[in-house]
Amino acid sequence: GGSTSQVHASSGTVPLCLQNGTVLDASFVYHGNDRVPCTLTGSLSPAIGNLSQLRMLSLPFHGLSGEIPNEIAALKLLEILDLTGNAFTGTIPAEFGQLSRLRILNLAYNSLQNDIPMELSGCKRVHTFNLAGNMLTGKVPVFLGNLPYLELLVLSFNQLDGAIPPELFSGCSILKYLHLAGNFLTGTIPPELGNCSHLQSLMLFSNFLSGPIPSQLGKLSGLQSLDVSRNSLGAEIPSQLGNCTQLSLLVLTNVLAIEPCINCTAIDPLDGYTDKDKGEYNYFAGALPDSVVRLPQIRILWAPKAGLNGDLPSGWDDCEDLEALNLAGNMFTGVIPKSLGSCRHLIYLDLSSNELKGNIPVDLMITCMVVFNISGNWLSGDVFLGSNDSCPHTDLLSPQRALPIWLDESNFLLDTVSSYFLTLYCGSVINGLPGWLLPESIPVVHDFHENNFTGLVPSPLLGAALVQRNPAYGLFLSVNEFTGAIPTTMFNSCQNFQMFAVSLSQNLLGEVLPIDAMVRCKSLRHFDAALNNLSGVIPPELGELRYLVYLDLGANNLSGRIPPQVRHLVKLEYLVLANNTL
Repeated sequence: GGSTSQVHASSGTVPLCLQNGTVLDASFVYHGNDRVPCTLTGSLSPAIGNLSQLRMLSLPFHGLSGEIPNEIAALKLLEILDLTGNAFTGTIPAEFGQLSRLRILNLAYNSLQNDIPMELSGCKRVHTFNLAGNMLTGKVPVFLGNLPYLELLVLSFNQLDGAIPPELFSGCSILKYLHLAGNFLTGTIPPELGNCSHLQSLMLFSNFLSGPIPSQLGKLSGLQSLDVSRNSLGAEIPSQLGNCTQLSLLVLTNVLAIEPCINCTAIDPLDGYTDKDKGEYNYFAGALPDSVVRLPQIRILWAPKAGLNGDLPSGWDDCEDLEALNLAGNMFTGVIPKSLGSCRHLIYLDLSSNELKGNIPVDLMITCMVVFNISGNWLSGDVFLGSNDSCPHTDLLSPQRALPIWLDESNFLLDTVSSYFLTLYCGSVINGLPGWLLPESIPVVHDFHENNFTGLVPSPLLGAALVQRNPAYGLFLSVNEFTGAIPTTMFNSCQNFQMFAVSLSQNLLGEVLPIDAMVRCKSLRHFDAALNNLSGVIPPELGELRYLVYLDLGANNLSGRIPPQVRHLVKLEYLVLANNTL
């Protein structure tokens, strides 16, 4: 019980105490009575194999390097081996197949290479098998389907190729998590996956899979998360997915590339994502099945640029849990259904670049939405933002609810999945905007541009839950048919915004700039009113907008001299005054 071992650490030599000689865990060290995290570096000594009574070897997220000692295979009582998040190189020791009592094998996020050794088939008691985030090659081993206690199989973010073997699912009745994303897998999604009756999470994104989504997935009544994006899938979306009544996350396409985020102790809304339109080759046929729309537990439904057509589904009456809906870039026709107003927790709605007509339903809680994008349609009528009543969601984007799903999949908490994805997606929506609109606070984007809206320009109005977050707010109303003057009320809420961007270009707006209200708006960073009918002079007070970064007043009816006070706009990066009578 008094055995000790030593590994060189960044702060000196740290003793790793063995609890009763059975547990080696170096997550913390003690300074007096204080327990503090420690970071170990160096190699793991082969002498580790002398700790014959060891049952748990846990050294995750340190700086350990070199090869994993084969001598670990001598620890015949070992049940847990967790070396996640280090810098180990070389191959997985084939001798580990001798660890007949091993229940958890977690070697994720190292730099291990070559094939997964067939000898690991001797680990008959393993229920957690996590090798994600390495450089493993070869095929997905068939022997994994013969491990009778396997519940979690994670091989994501490696370089595995070939087909997903159907034999993997001959005895998968207790398998709960299957993550094969981010490899080079080809062929079709095996229909035999329908045999995995307890499957809760299926992640197959970022491969080269083709063919249809098998209808047999509808047999997975306990499935909670499914991501098949960034493949080459086609055909119609099977209506049988509507039988997956526990489904919370459904990602059919995704123009954002997901990449592993290692040591993500602090969650950045953009971590793990690259803004690539390449790599998404899923292109489905037909409509979005009503059965999918009516999934009772769905939180995130994500299918941008998926090739879907027909009328936008209207059966959203039971969407109480829906948090994010992205159907942008499809070929949907018809109107925005009134039933979407029943989605009281919806904070991300993107229906942009479709062929929708009609008015915006008045019951939509736009003021409570972090992202509301209906740009690039044929919508018309007035824009009514709704009331600023308190929103039913106040913690959906809280980092405390978020878990990086690729980080610690042996302790995977599925109920946090959709909130984590939602955090990332909401952050990514402003990824293409100038850097000055990327604050620490939450970004809010309401985008109505390129439609046929008429009437007066709406003023910003956000629900109390969003106002309390001191958001960076973007209101985009360009390329419509708004008339009248730019309302002074547009700038009344500026004190609630960390940053404010507004685009009014290419409308039918007239009269003079509401300069007094604009000057009071200290958060104004972006103002675009080009291609309107604005008249009068450029007021000298414009020089008081000291934080303005972008100003476009081109192609109006402005006259007179350009005031010298413009030189006081020290933050200005973009200025257009052309095509006036200045």
